[in-house]
Amino acid sequence: MNANKLFLSVITLILSLNLFSQETYHYIPIVKEGMQVWYEQIYREGYFALNTITVLDEDTLINDITYKKMYINCSSNSSITGASNTEIHTGIREENKRVYIFNLANDFTELFGEPTSQPTEYLWYDFNVGVGDLWLNANAPYDVRVSSIDTVVFAGQERKCYTLSEVTANGTYEVTKIVEGIGNVEGLIFDLMNHFYTKTYEHGRIRCYQYDGELLYKAEGVEDCETFDYALSEITEDNTISIFPNPASDEVNVLAEEIIEQITLFNAVGQVVYNALPLSKDAKINTADLPKGIYLLQARTASGATNKKFVKR
Repeated sequence: MNANKLFLSVITLILSLNLFSQETYHYIPIVKEGMQVWYEQIYREGYFALNTITVLDEDTLINDITYKKMYINCSSNSSITGASNTEIHTGIREENKRVYIFNLANDFTELFGEPTSQPTEYLWYDFNVGVGDLWLNANAPYDVRVSSIDTVVFAGQERKCYTLSEVTANGTYEVTKIVEGIGNVEGLIFDLMNHFYTKTYEHGRIRCYQYDGELLYKAEGVEDCETFDYALSEITEDNTISIFPNPASDEVNVLAEEIIEQITLFNAVGQVVYNALPLSKDAKINTADLPKGIYLLQARTASGATNKKFVKR
């Protein structure tokens, strides 16, 4: 084989591989046929939430535009406002690889950033972007861009993964990842601006993803998709505070090197089941009437909050 024939053969092979790659790659939309459920958790200091987001294969008309019905159930617990449960009905649609979410309720603005008095459609995802492009949620003065686009396996399928990074004078810092057909790995409706606007850093993660009744993804360490397991993932390694016995039956003792200003006990769904102001270096909690299960004990001192897990049996 002469040089020209070899060159043509190599070119033909390269073109064939490119064509094969183009033929085998299929864009996976977020809005598609079938019922989808995202189980997500969001946490920051003093606040925990579990969102269950369901997108039905049912249409609804809003302002003469067709959306898929989307239901959001948010079970949250705040050290300030206590436990609460919010259910929101809204719509989601996708057009030309762009995903739009409609705000039907004023209280939905808390999930979507800036408050608004009027129902508003938000462009939430744009999968037409390339490396270096500005991400749609990035408002000045925060310059969040697509730093890389890779292929990952998520929920049993190969998908494009967009890494978003904040570009500053001091360098580039990764903010989050967006997975095709799934959304932000921190949550379908997680607002990137929460990284910047909240007083304490807020972050989240997708715990489980279900499609047409089949569980396609479960995050590492998650045992029950519908039970909020912040107690398992947010344990603070602090040897200055100890609790015993663990497991416990009738009582739990708390010892600290500093004055304990406050003790709060959360159950597995984030509800406050006990709250006290010991103002001493030791405290005793009566657990006899608590149901069996896993609990998170948060002890607050002048140095900050420490989280410890214990089991009631």
